Amino acid sequence: MNYYPNLSRSNIYTLSIVLLTMLGFLIRLYMAHIDPFLHIWDERFHALVARNMIEHPFKPMLRSQPVFPADITNWTQSHIWLHKQPLFLAQISLSLKLFGITEYAVRYPSVLMGTFMIPMVYQIVRYLSRHRSIALLSAALFCFSNFHLELVAGIRSMDHNDIALQWYTLASVWSWIRYEQSKKWHWVVLTGLFAGAAILVKWLIGLFIFLIWGLKTALTVRRRIQWRSILAFLIALLICCIVFIPWQIYILHAFPREAAYEYTFNKRHITETLEGHSGNAFFFLKRFPQLFGEGIFLLIFPGIYLCFRSKVRRKDMALPIALGALFVFSFWSFIVQTKVVSHIFFIAPFVFMYMAYSLRFVLIRLRKIYLVLPFLIGVWVLSAKPEKIIGDQSSVNEERNYAIKRALFYKQAGPLIPSSIQVVVNVSDCPSFMFYNKRIMAYETLSPEQLHILQQRKVYIAALENDYATLPDYLRHYPFLYLIPINP
Repeated sequence: MNYYPNLSRSNIYTLSIVLLTMLGFLIRLYMAHIDPFLHIWDERFHALVARNMIEHPFKPMLRSQPVFPADITNWTQSHIWLHKQPLFLAQISLSLKLFGITEYAVRYPSVLMGTFMIPMVYQIVRYLSRHRSIALLSAALFCFSNFHLELVAGIRSMDHNDIALQWYTLASVWSWIRYEQSKKWHWVVLTGLFAGAAILVKWLIGLFIFLIWGLKTALTVRRRIQWRSILAFLIALLICCIVFIPWQIYILHAFPREAAYEYTFNKRHITETLEGHSGNAFFFLKRFPQLFGEGIFLLIFPGIYLCFRSKVRRKDMALPIALGALFVFSFWSFIVQTKVVSHIFFIAPFVFMYMAYSLRFVLIRLRKIYLVLPFLIGVWVLSAKPEKIIGDQSSVNEERNYAIKRALFYKQAGPLIPSSIQVVVNVSDCPSFMFYNKRIMAYETLSPEQLHILQQRKVYIAALENDYATLPDYLRHYPFLYLIPINP
């Protein structure tokens, strides 16, 4: 029965995706504002580099004016910061310039990208499945994905970097599909632009679109060679290279030591376990509940079967996308030695599509509203995990309470420090302190040798008396010391 007699079935789905997108924006805006502090991994580093890029957009820096020579092998302490590609940092930098130096402004680009991905998922899945209901369910699963929401909030490691990667990767797939629909060349250009932008976020992972495009071309070449498709592929790849290669040339020329080290370090992720991020071949499979929802992640496997069994799907697209997603999962599971849970999440929209096939199958058989509604509520709870979001903000969460108080003290500390002092020690969270206080170079501690150098120069330093730990005697007796009594 149509409960909206003045609306066609098509208009009902259009209205639904509009409302879902609006709701998705409000949820993401809420998530961006739940924590009035910068998260330890990796948001505080991204925020500080982005702040420094406001004045030096082509010189990514963590410590803008290091007092001592920086260690280029330690990305948490370096001066020139090339640990990640610059586009998502530039977006955060623009947001900080527009909305002010706050932790919330750091998250606004992720709010917008995460919101626009909702209708994009709907359009992609609608084309692939030829089912508006599957498309809407896929978009809803993406909209309420707890893992995605925590990336937007900066809670998960890689945070805004992975949101930007997912956005540009999905946008490249979306524009490629629009090309497949219309055969218009401007979509080829957009595909190349989005793919190049994805690389400028997270290096060669951004080539995902060319993996599935190449697979589609290879699978159809048996019947006939599609010269137009091959030409379009090459043009998009050329545009992609035009977008991302200039930055690589620039940093190799401007910061040769740092760039060479970071390129080598990135390659070592494949062959070595770095920074303690270890795991076996089942690392990502075991984390499917975390990535795609407790319990409901099991919908993936029957969903794959239902997708390939469907008679109305885009058969020429289904296999390349499935193989592309399988390649990503297999490559990170069996080849790459450094395991980080968010590394494969950029393919989540396609995984949600398979889950949507299973959901539709169940919903068709439930039929009755008194069965459908509790089922959908259960799926939402398992996907969004509202109890986790509420629990993390609980007043008994001592770790969060401390982080809030520390951030507040850091924001208030700036005016307490004389303008002649630029070095502050005994700081437990140096990136956050420097983010809130632009002119300061913060350190957890200084060695006796470093302090001796400063004493010879008669450099005044400040110390947060109780922030990090009890000041060692050699620091407490420094003749040019200014104590700031802060006790979070």
